[in-house]
Amino acid sequence: MNRREALRYTSLILGYTVSGVTVSAVLNGCAPDTSEGWTPNFFDKDQFTTIRAMVHQILPPTDTPGALDVMADRFVDQAILDNLKPEEKEQLLKELTEFEADAQSTYGKAYGDCSDEEQIALLKKWADKSKQEWDAAYAAFEPRKANNYPRASAPDPGRPMKPLFKQIQELALTGYFVSEEIGENVLSYDPIPGGYE
Repeated sequence: MNRREALRYTSLILGYTVSGVTVSAVLNGCAPDTSEGWTPNFFDKDQFTTIRAMVHQILPPTDTPGALDVMADRFVDQAILDNLKPEEKEQLLKELTEFEADAQSTYGKAYGDCSDEEQIALLKKWADKSKQEWDAAYAAFEPRKANNYPRASAPDPGRPMKPLFKQIQELALTGYFVSEEIGENVLSYDPIPGGYE
């Protein structure tokens, strides 16, 4: 799958609401590192265990491959390393620490060690929290209030950053849908249905 197709599929799946980070991640390269001895480039081992568990719960395997089957977790790690600003990385790590602390206080163990039901319950809680935070931050975004939208080529430094869950969800979905396995075997888009004569 080429990058143009990857962007098109990702836009269709996410409803044309992809962020600049996601577009940049896709344009910088679609394939995660598939080597055996791979280690995370941005997250430490414990943080990556949490990210991996989150990605698994966002897109678990069914009759189609899950996000971990196509290494979307590695895509998330590389996309964050390559495309977030230092202050955004710092904020994401702060929220990840809070997320892990919530798992510890709620279940007495790390998020990666929780059962599927516990992981899903915590993700739902954080998804609701993320939605409320994002809605409030975006509603308060001044250029939007004045109907004076900034140009895409000149991002506004005051634009709100997406909360942890929204960032991970968006990047996991993008990593999933731009993977070669999903693009060729699951989506298999046929622009001209029927036979060619």
